[in-house]
Amino acid sequence: MGIQENLTHQLLIRPYQSEDLEAIVQLWYNTWHETFPHLQHPHLSTEWKRRFLDELIPLGSIWTAEIEGEIAGFMVIFKRKSFIDQLFVDRRYQSHGIGAKLLGHAKSLHPQGLRLYTLRENTRARAFYERNGFTAGKLSVNAFNGQPNVEYIWKPKQ
Repeated sequence: MGIQENLTHQLLIRPYQSEDLEAIVQLWYNTWHETFPHLQHPHLSTEWKRRFLDELIPLGSIWTAEIEGEIAGFMVIFKRKSFIDQLFVDRRYQSHGIGAKLLGHAKSLHPQGLRLYTLRENTRARAFYERNGFTAGKLSVNAFNGQPNVEYIWKPKQ
């Protein structure tokens, strides 16, 4: 069994639990900064935690990707908008199918379609979303970090 098959075999997609908070916020903050080392994010990690607690938990359903008790990734879906607000996989676990499993879970929860935004310069994420059936749409600016965004839309095949 290859590394990817072994990791996804061990993968558990489960709902967020309050004890996940610190690990998820650290993963989110660290992965963003590892992905964009040349960008200075306008908010400290304490603001990321506040945003997670005050905005994401009350408005979204949060799903974790867990491997052997360790959180390897997470996603936040705003159910009423069929909108993926965050999808992050720890850099150590990227390119092993975990993001695709999270997206597959989101699609199963929202078979009518989904939307999301990613930074325009995040070519790796953009290629990932396109490989997973999303199509690029309108351009905008991210309200949280001030960076240029691109919207992606997934609609099921008719």
